[in-house]
Amino acid sequence: MGRGRRCIIIGVGINIAPARLALINADVNDGDYVILVGGSVDALNALTEFVRHVYQDLNIDVKSITVNTQVSLVDSVSMLRGMIEGNAPCDVVIGIAGDRWVTTILSFLAMALATVGGFTNISINRVFVMPGDKGEPVDWPIIPRLVDLSLVEYRVLRLICSGHSLAREIVKGYALKFQ
Repeated sequence: MGRGRRCIIIGVGINIAPARLALINADVNDGDYVILVGGSVDALNALTEFVRHVYQDLNIDVKSITVNTQVSLVDSVSMLRGMIEGNAPCDVVIGIAGDRWVTTILSFLAMALATVGGFTNISINRVFVMPGDKGEPVDWPIIPRLVDLSLVEYRVLRLICSGHSLAREIVKGYALKFQ
């Protein structure tokens, strides 16, 4: 998309070394929005300080998100997707590091964004995994979609999510909003 603004999402585990490498491999630039996602407040705080120190000369926004294993996968992905959509239009880079729960959330986030990103002005530029605290990132060769959606299907799903439950409500809402 080449819009300039990028959203960089980095998974963070107890050992922050893989997340630091993921961040460096994400190629942070001036104006980027960096979201750090992890289960440990201490690890997130340490990585936030690392970001502020290393990128102090850049104008970047940094947000730390503590994920809770008691919150559903759907709700976790939806919350992160909402944060990214709030910065649209943007290009997205996802660096997957951290524990299994964070890895699962970020993997489904990538697939969800690949599914609806075209409708929300979001483009996924890169998804990669940091296999450890040494070595090179492993890029996803493709980012699968959860389902193929047409624009009409996407709009109908948005209407359902906004409370329209009966077919006649959906038809009326579609006509009012999109025609």
